[in-house]
Amino acid sequence: MNTVNQKGGKPYHYPESWDELNDRKKAIEIAHIITNHELDEVEKKLAILKKLVPVGKVLPEQLKTQYDVENLAPLAETLQQVPGLDDKPNMAAMNDYNIALAAMIEAVSWALSPEDCYQDFLNEFQHQKMNWYGPSDYFDHVSFDEFVHCDVFAQEFLQTSDEHFLNCLVAVLYRPSRPTHPKGNLKKEKKKGVKIKPDGTDRREVFAPQKTEHYARQLADLPGKYKTLAWYYWLGCKNALLQEDAAAEYSAFEHTPEAETEEVTEELDQEEETTEDLAQSWQNIAWGIAKHDSFRNVEEVEQMNIRKLISFLQHEKMSFEQMKEEYEKQNGSTV
Repeated sequence: MNTVNQKGGKPYHYPESWDELNDRKKAIEIAHIITNHELDEVEKKLAILKKLVPVGKVLPEQLKTQYDVENLAPLAETLQQVPGLDDKPNMAAMNDYNIALAAMIEAVSWALSPEDCYQDFLNEFQHQKMNWYGPSDYFDHVSFDEFVHCDVFAQEFLQTSDEHFLNCLVAVLYRPSRPTHPKGNLKKEKKKGVKIKPDGTDRREVFAPQKTEHYARQLADLPGKYKTLAWYYWLGCKNALLQEDAAAEYSAFEHTPEAETEEVTEELDQEEETTEDLAQSWQNIAWGIAKHDSFRNVEEVEQMNIRKLISFLQHEKMSFEQMKEEYEKQNGSTV
């Protein structure tokens, strides 16, 4: 947490990452600012700062002592772009308030990046007269199959900038409630023979790839701020997941399937080939895992939680390496 002093000396804390935000309302407000294309980067940071900190209540004299003025020198040019601030290019000529505000503006740069965005801020929302539910924090309810579909849609969106693929990604992550959930469809709950699962489980209906296009069309007019939070959630969780795996002693994946960047004559063919290759790479991984004795078929692999699956692969790799070391020791001792 960042800390500044208010008038009277009382400290005020504000987040220095998405992970520290813990406020759904503010997260949506920040996403709304991010999607405002009329604002430049500095104006967005200033607007976000005002959402997080009561700037007018800050005591400039105390703020100035919390920052190294020499390190703020590069911000002199940036400050000139901020409406309402002194436009003097000299850092020495700037007043305390502007120096402090410059540092605070830079302190909220995290909001313009999906890094550390693990929380499912949307969690539950209403759209098209339906309740939509998310996968909970840090892929708690994201299966391997969902992960693969999201990854392919994400690559399509990055390559084509076609918002339809972003809608598809959102449609995979956020789905209507299961009728068997206590907070789902109450009329269906009253029917005999319907088993109600305990609260706290995945509230979404079972993932069915064939429904994704239908739900994507329904979510096409979802406010941009919601789509932004879903996009940040996907990127933040995926990057963290792969970084954790790469840092592990026994990594589950020696490499992550990535889209090829080879240039071809027709751009459209390149996009189609890239996503097909990406999907095929993930499918090969799924079939390879399904050969393990712990799984009966590839469907079991697809339905397994992505984080649990990576933990399983890390454990299997550790066991393999240990067996390999034991074999080498025994083989060496017999020679």
